[in-house]
Amino acid sequence: MVRAFVIAWFTLLLCFTVVIICLPKTAFLLAYLLACATVIAMLYVRRIVAEPVRELTKFDTSDPYRLAYLRGGANEALRVATAVLIEARHLRLLQNESSEKKEKQLVTAPDCDAKSLPFPLERAVLRFFTTPRKPEEMFEQGGLKQQVDDLYKEELENAGLLPSEAQKQARTSRALFALILILVVGLTKIGVALWHGYRNIGFTLLIMIVAAIWAWSFSGDYRTRLGNYVVKSLESLFEGMRAQAATLKANASMAQIALLAGVYGVAALPAEVFPEVREAFPKAPTDSSSCGSSCSSSCSSDGGSCSSCGGGCGGCS
Repeated sequence: MVRAFVIAWFTLLLCFTVVIICLPKTAFLLAYLLACATVIAMLYVRRIVAEPVRELTKFDTSDPYRLAYLRGGANEALRVATAVLIEARHLRLLQNESSEKKEKQLVTAPDCDAKSLPFPLERAVLRFFTTPRKPEEMFEQGGLKQQVDDLYKEELENAGLLPSEAQKQARTSRALFALILILVVGLTKIGVALWHGYRNIGFTLLIMIVAAIWAWSFSGDYRTRLGNYVVKSLESLFEGMRAQAATLKANASMAQIALLAGVYGVAALPAEVFPEVREAFPKAPTDSSSCGSSCSSSCSSDGGSCSSCGGGCGGCS
């Protein structure tokens, strides 16, 4: 069945290519532009059908690292967990005097008991920094990132917020078919033009490159449409808390600080209020979300509290 479909598709592609490249230049450009636009529109519509966005009556925000993972994957969850542990004084920021650049290092505080922390990710990060290490080293450790994936990936896939392997393959297949059509027609026309000594291929090349990049972008979105929907909604929901970020250290609990970092990233913590966190991550991403809409939650609209928030860090004795 699949083989027959592929053969039929390539036969139609061949016929379409032969017909369209025989058109005069202006007519070809218009037809090619329309064909590319149609293919991309079909990808968009198919994405909407394959990944419906449903209304959520409630979204659990009790684990800020799950939110961070939804936004940016394992690296983002590790970054947020480390920032929270620094602010809670469970990790200490050191300066490596032996290094020419005097690089910053992190080490677990000697009086911290990792077993008392409520989140497995926090405990894993503390174990990683048992000896002084540069913060960026944790992003290079496949074992540590695998632990994060094991904690959150399957759960978020089952919730429809991250694409499953089947969805990823379907996305790639659709984008690949579109890419083949765009490139085959465009490159064939360019080859024919060059063969006949014509060099005015700029518009064809431009349309082909833009359309190919746009079509292939449909294969690589980290989240599903529902996942984008949730991320954007959380950002909108907690905008009030973000606006009050400068006062959180004095007036808020560690859970609220963790929630803010989980929803918006470490860049949402002002450097003048959280200097050690920003020293550890001076190049923290400022925008880790792509697209989405809104969902509902039990949190108050001004971002000040959340009934489902069960704490972002634990205390060390």
